[in-house]
Amino acid sequence: MDAGRVNAVALRSVVLHHVSASPGRKARDEENSHRFTRRWRTHLWRLVDRRWCRQYLWVHAFGSRPPGRQAVTLSVLLYVLHLRRTPPPEVFVALTAAVDFQLARWDAMFAPGRDS
Repeated sequence: MDAGRVNAVALRSVVLHHVSASPGRKARDEENSHRFTRRWRTHLWRLVDRRWCRQYLWVHAFGSRPPGRQAVTLSVLLYVLHLRRTPPPEVFVALTAAVDFQLARWDAMFAPGRDS
């Protein structure tokens, strides 16, 4: 207003973006994921534990049923239904193994002296 201008708001305006249209936008995604995972590793399993449990139930309900896994399946079911406060230890073991695998891949990919 000091410059003699007025602000206006277009309440019905629409902005359209082409998905991933900017060149180089995803160039650092792997490195950023690596950095994020290394920093928040101990907290990540809490973000996906219930989803992992749902997937586990789906696979074992309609797929293979390993013998002797009834107790784990029941614990997973109780956790998914919020009848158990903590996930069974097998969830943490599986998620830790998945994160370890991915970190090893990234460590090899971003090792010092790698070819760019």
